[in-house]
Amino acid sequence: MLASNQIYQLNGACGSGKTHVMIEHLKQHHECQKTLIVVPTKNLANQYHTSLTAANVFNVDVIHSDGCHNVHREITQAIPRINQSQFGTLVITLAAFETMNLDIFGHRADWHFYCDEIPKVDYYYEPCIPYNYQPLMAALEVQDPITTKLYKMGLNPHYDHQAFLSRNQDDIDAIIKPIIEHCVKGDEVIADSQHWNKIADDRVTPDRDVDLTYGNAENKLYFLAFRSPDRFLGWHTCVIMGANFEESMLYKYWSEYRGIQFIVHPLQKQLRYQTHANGHLLNITYLQDQPYSKKQAKQTLEHGQTVREHSLQMAQHYFKDHKVLCVLNNADKPLMPDSWTECPVISHGLNSFQDYNHMYFGAALNRTPKHLKMLNHFGIDSTYILRCTTHEVVYQNVSRMALRNADNATPCEVLVQDKAMAEALARCYPNCTLAPIDGVRRKALPQAKSDLMRQNRLQVLIKHRQLNGTIHIEDDDNAE
Repeated sequence: MLASNQIYQLNGACGSGKTHVMIEHLKQHHECQKTLIVVPTKNLANQYHTSLTAANVFNVDVIHSDGCHNVHREITQAIPRINQSQFGTLVITLAAFETMNLDIFGHRADWHFYCDEIPKVDYYYEPCIPYNYQPLMAALEVQDPITTKLYKMGLNPHYDHQAFLSRNQDDIDAIIKPIIEHCVKGDEVIADSQHWNKIADDRVTPDRDVDLTYGNAENKLYFLAFRSPDRFLGWHTCVIMGANFEESMLYKYWSEYRGIQFIVHPLQKQLRYQTHANGHLLNITYLQDQPYSKKQAKQTLEHGQTVREHSLQMAQHYFKDHKVLCVLNNADKPLMPDSWTECPVISHGLNSFQDYNHMYFGAALNRTPKHLKMLNHFGIDSTYILRCTTHEVVYQNVSRMALRNADNATPCEVLVQDKAMAEALARCYPNCTLAPIDGVRRKALPQAKSDLMRQNRLQVLIKHRQLNGTIHIEDDDNAE
């Protein structure tokens, strides 16, 4: 059994067989252990059902909202059955896992817990506080100043939070409840100090008739919430599976701020590969040099089109009549050609798009400026945030297409919005080629060992906080 602050990581490139080696391991031990598998989507849960059935793993319950009327009731019925038989496998979504009472597992140190894909760790809220803001002030209190810009928030011990969370929801409840729920779960909640002090000091700007929303922007509060590792501790084993694990926001926050020790799982040695060997089949093209954003997408060009419309038009011209897999923001979808197929932004682990050789990644996934600034004040660098979120999503989606199939020999074409996306993707697929849409294509070579050693030394210094001041990690090509 793991120590109280230890979690296994199963870190491998997309398509390297993380799920396969885990199921093979489960196939050998499923009759003598109780197993919980948590996945990000219902599609992936269904995929697990197919794979476990094919591997002759039995006594399996796959529970999500497609197929049952009350998810939590079915979960609470399945767990005692597994406890009674002393073996079995339960597959649920992360959304269900986050809201369930873990006490129903009984002695959860008897259970083996696998989390397929790295969970999101940071959340952001910017509620406009209405005139009756007092419930929020009564429920929360400042615990400690983190910096001059940020407060660490906690629950007021004299307030009945459970009664508040269980009451019928009105408008103010909808604004406040998510923040209080984070505190109740043990998540770290951070507030922007300047705006908190304004409301706490009763310097609330009255609502005007012209305000179209409940509350107004003059009374905004800003919160960060960071997922606590507590729900991932206390199991017989806990394994988190994902690509680029040590570059994830979860790894950084849990290891540096919450004292979690991540241990490489022995199954990692059984993965098919750690580095993609088929990069020579990938051609990456980008539309612009400067970073793409939702704000820029709305801007109107000289000829009357928005940047969003122009980008989609260029993508259609680039791919012509090919079968295209695309990743888009909601605002882009009405403009999507009927012949294209949409890939979900959160596509982790999906195997259903391997017959596509052409992809357009048109989504802008940047955080709001205030969200980014608060993360910076907390101590997390902007370049790191970009790489472990937007660029990781690009990599995950591109790795759903034909490149995921080891037997594929057909070249793949990917069109992304900006140069930073293209170069981040190229680092994951050595020997691919990349070019601007109207420029000369160049080959992306594997990273030199000397560069990797320098990066590793820098990461060690950062981890042990031996560098003074703000750490800003970026490649020369990405410098502003």
